[in-house]
Amino acid sequence: MEEKILQIDKLRIGGFLKSLGLSYCPLDIRDIAGRQFCVPLTKPYNYASTKEYSGSPRRYSINRQLQNAFLGKLKAAGLFESGQWLDVGGDPAYGDWLQVPRERYRILNLQKQDEATIAADIQNSGTIDFSNAFDGSISLNCLYMLERPEMSLKNMMRLLKPGGFAVLDFTAHHYWYVSNDGDHWNSFNPFRITRLVAPYLDDFVIVPLGNLFQAACEHYARRRIFRPLASLIRGMGMQLGRLDKDPRTAMSYMVLGTRRKDISF
Repeated sequence: MEEKILQIDKLRIGGFLKSLGLSYCPLDIRDIAGRQFCVPLTKPYNYASTKEYSGSPRRYSINRQLQNAFLGKLKAAGLFESGQWLDVGGDPAYGDWLQVPRERYRILNLQKQDEATIAADIQNSGTIDFSNAFDGSISLNCLYMLERPEMSLKNMMRLLKPGGFAVLDFTAHHYWYVSNDGDHWNSFNPFRITRLVAPYLDDFVIVPLGNLFQAACEHYARRRIFRPLASLIRGMGMQLGRLDKDPRTAMSYMVLGTRRKDISF
């Protein structure tokens, strides 16, 4: 796979991606109907030191450790320093860790969730007040739990201002094997993600987090017989996982991009 230098000037954190050494590795794909499209992958982000995710919420798995470390890099790049942010399906823990004041970090979640500051079902447009739009939207470990991800994503974009920034997490297909979550309705690969977000986002990139080896390590770390060695197994996965450079075998994918200004709902 040919690696190319990231050339997305409109993407506000293009400089951040370069500082991580994440070169742009797009895949040109042709579907069964003969239509060609580009999957805008970057190099994988598959290693983080303990210091990079220390103190972050729910850092109990390799995937969460990588995800949190990556969000920490976004914070250091200044992404969350201004604007009104909406966390879809989350809670205040991430906003607090990212040091976003609670008056700028709203939580959209189901009414039964005590941490919700906006009680609504992201899958049901009739429950959502679209009169308020946000400068940024973040959704972590949420879309895989939804029965209607297409409608949910559309509603997320309706709540985002034109030109607003989106940080979206998509769980990859094989991560199902290390999950005990009975609400795991969806799994995503880079091709499906591209088709889902392309109608809404300009200049977006898909950052692979982790890989198949790390997913296998996480699987064994969760087995009862290996639980006394869980930290050691995860540490080995983090260290040796960096050797796998294939962006198509990620545990999850983080989409970064700005909402298109030429769409209406």
